[in-house]
Amino acid sequence: PGYVQNQTQQAVDIWQMGHSSAPLRTVASNATGTARTALIDIVHPTNATAILNAVGWSNDGSLLAAHTNFGTVTIWQAATGAIKETLSLPQRPTKDHPLYVLNECLAWSPLRANLLAVSNIDLVTIWDVQQQKQLLTLKSTDPVPSLTGLAWSSNGSYLAGSYTGSPRIYVWNVQKLLASSAIDPQTAQPQEL
Repeated sequence: PGYVQNQTQQAVDIWQMGHSSAPLRTVASNATGTARTALIDIVHPTNATAILNAVGWSNDGSLLAAHTNFGTVTIWQAATGAIKETLSLPQRPTKDHPLYVLNECLAWSPLRANLLAVSNIDLVTIWDVQQQKQLLTLKSTDPVPSLTGLAWSSNGSYLAGSYTGSPRIYVWNVQKLLASSAIDPQTAQPQEL
């Protein structure tokens, strides 16, 4: 497709508040790939070629994660800038790829510094970054093209997701899903509120 483009190295500048002369540190990774979709940014149209779609700090500030448009998430140790790991998101069948997405997103649990929720176009994957293991895959009950945002509840039990073209906010009881050994992660559906 016309939107596919090779991506170059990821880099994130870390700035210290009150010091605007230069970043405190720049963290980078060697992850490269091909864009899965074209990004739509009405306000900043040149961002369509952006390598990173989202960044976020772990709740204790020790880790920094960056989501790419080619299906990986790089996690750095904030104090040293060293790469802790690179998560490879599950491959999606071609028919499930929308041509355009508003963005990808990620959100760290407010209580567990090792628990990270990551969008994978229209799915949410929950990762234990300490064990380098995907724990859950969550999806909406509606045919929606892509996630636009993720947010944890303050108690870390629930994860909310918003989707392109949907007037709803989807909520999953992640604490319950993680505790249940009988749940099939591929069918974890949002709860009705």
